[in-house]
Amino acid sequence: MRKKNILFTALILFLSTAIFFNVFAQNSYFPGIIIKSEGDTLSCFIRYNNSEVNPTKVSFKTIQNGDVYTLSFNQIREYHVLDEIYVSAIVDTEISPSKINYLTFDQSLQIEVDTVLLQVIVRGDKSLYYYRNSNGNENLFIGDNDQFILLKYKKYLSQGVTTNEIKEDKTFKIQLMSYLFDCPNIGEYTSNIGYSKSSIEKLFLRYYDCTSSNIIFRKETEKFTSQFGALAGLSIATLNFEGKHEVFYMLIDGIYDPSYNFSVGVFFEAIAPRNNGKLSFNNELIYSSYKVNGFFNDYKNEAYYTKRYSTIGYSYVKMNNMIRFKYPVGNVEPFVNLGFSNGIAINETNESRNEGQFYGETVFETTKAIGETRKYEQGILFGGGVKVSRLSIEMRLEKGNGMVNYNALKATSTRLYSFVGYRF
Repeated sequence: MRKKNILFTALILFLSTAIFFNVFAQNSYFPGIIIKSEGDTLSCFIRYNNSEVNPTKVSFKTIQNGDVYTLSFNQIREYHVLDEIYVSAIVDTEISPSKINYLTFDQSLQIEVDTVLLQVIVRGDKSLYYYRNSNGNENLFIGDNDQFILLKYKKYLSQGVTTNEIKEDKTFKIQLMSYLFDCPNIGEYTSNIGYSKSSIEKLFLRYYDCTSSNIIFRKETEKFTSQFGALAGLSIATLNFEGKHEVFYMLIDGIYDPSYNFSVGVFFEAIAPRNNGKLSFNNELIYSSYKVNGFFNDYKNEAYYTKRYSTIGYSYVKMNNMIRFKYPVGNVEPFVNLGFSNGIAINETNESRNEGQFYGETVFETTKAIGETRKYEQGILFGGGVKVSRLSIEMRLEKGNGMVNYNALKATSTRLYSFVGYRF
């Protein structure tokens, strides 16, 4: 029954978080402007996704609570929302596989002409644009107005002496030196750059410093951000044993009361760029403990029975590593977590008191509840909650592999946590 209650609580938590996401998703429209293909300018509320993939359309409302309208890339010239600008363009895109496992020996670029929305990274006398498609291919472009030139780059395989080698077509460096020619030191700056948005953006900033030209617009490349904090809360822990019944029947058939405990810890959260900060990696160092009392009664008759009273308790220092998905809207962030825990026991209670009758002989015995134990415990974590400003409230379920060190016996520890967190 206790297991059903815990699983039911976890299900309610998951459904509640899903409802939060659905409600808050309706509010991601922000003031912006759309310049249509014929030149008309429309002030409106634009759907802001902050996705890693460039948009293929723009959804907007003329009033915040009004109807939603959609324009495709061939119906607009450009649009502005928050700190981002996208321009419609017909461009050459390079679609060769870029992931190492999918590279080929083909050195030639695979060019596909497409109409896309390019993100403006730098706009001025010299401009830089960025495009990422749904397959993860990244293309960078230079140019002005209606002239968008693909910066050419490709990874491919080459037959080496003992194994295949990864080679690179770095034509983009020659293109950049030609495009930014009026900076005398541009060749020195270009030699060590890689084909990435952040690297080439830095090159453009060096160019503008070198020539004293003015930047009209700059979209600074987002980076990982981090948050530190502390958390504290309560936990409910239960134990369950499974295995070879004829050997470990006293443990397997025992009845174990739940344990109510206090937990405390610190956390470090690394928040991935783009996607409105929806994805992050949450790492915690926490103190967690439990102590359960068990009872086993093997009663055959008044002259032959055994009662076993056991106490099993562990205190752990745990490292939790989780992926967190959230839907931030203003200061409110509903979230769900999924990850793993690794704990080292710093304190152990492993006692059993047996009493009984063996055909007229009274027996009292004190032994270990579990003969062979280990200090290391692994587990899986699932939970969710909501963050408001610096405070967060979370419910979390943890399933651990316990402390047993037998092949024929398995222990499962189940903990349901409720945490309050504070970000510094």
